[in-house]
Amino acid sequence: MPESLIRLSLVQWIEPYVLLSLLPFAAAYLWAVSPAGRRHFKGSRPVPRWQVWTFLVAIFTIYLGFGGPLDVLADGYLYTAHMLQHTIETMLAAPLLIVSLPAWLLDPVIDNRFFGAILRFFTRPVVGAMFFAVMFAVSLWPPVYDLYEEQATLHFLMHGLLLVSAIAMWWPVWSPTERIPRLKPLMRCLYIFLDTLPMIAPLAMVMLQTQPIYPYYDHTPRLFGLSQLADQQLGAAVMFTLMHTAYIIAFLVAFFQWSRSERKAKPELRVLRPGDTVGREVVR
Repeated sequence: MPESLIRLSLVQWIEPYVLLSLLPFAAAYLWAVSPAGRRHFKGSRPVPRWQVWTFLVAIFTIYLGFGGPLDVLADGYLYTAHMLQHTIETMLAAPLLIVSLPAWLLDPVIDNRFFGAILRFFTRPVVGAMFFAVMFAVSLWPPVYDLYEEQATLHFLMHGLLLVSAIAMWWPVWSPTERIPRLKPLMRCLYIFLDTLPMIAPLAMVMLQTQPIYPYYDHTPRLFGLSQLADQQLGAAVMFTLMHTAYIIAFLVAFFQWSRSERKAKPELRVLRPGDTVGREVVR
């Protein structure tokens, strides 16, 4: 293990300032869903315990996407760790955050003329999908990647934009409010399928390279016996696999919801036997 890693303190590994910056959001949410907080929201209802835990897990996954041990490895050692960060924040934190928000908490924001217009625009299926696809491709482009790795402010901004764009992209799939509703299940399946296509080219560009394309890692210590090229290819492969796993899960949820609704919509076939009645007629 490199000497630079051995010398890191526990505080440097954990990066508690990232976690602490998220705690006000967690505190605000917990207050809003408490009996005292719900009194301030019209039409509020008790929030199921699973939904509260989902929000807390979302906060923790955002922390993993922005900081902590993964961030230490990503910033100075492994491209794979950085791709894992991006996957966690876009494929896990973003949908968990959406699902954890009760409709009555979101509706006042959506009803606001300014914020509502922004939300309605960016969560349109085409806009949200394009926003995320562009941000995703830009984040992997070597000149941009090296630039934001070298500058902490740009790095944080890129992570933030990826998370926001992922929320916009996932909204038509997981929306908790009828103000900006989910797509119908069958349309959701089509949307998710089409959404996977723009992800393939940027990842293939990285995965199929025969030479390293990120100068930032030219002089970083190597870990686990991975060469720079192997790390680059592994990072793209891990991201491709995990991203498409998230898409497949969302697709299957939508498909089974569509299948269930179709079964309910079909009239029940009844086998008639002698003596049964149909209207006023008796089957003979």
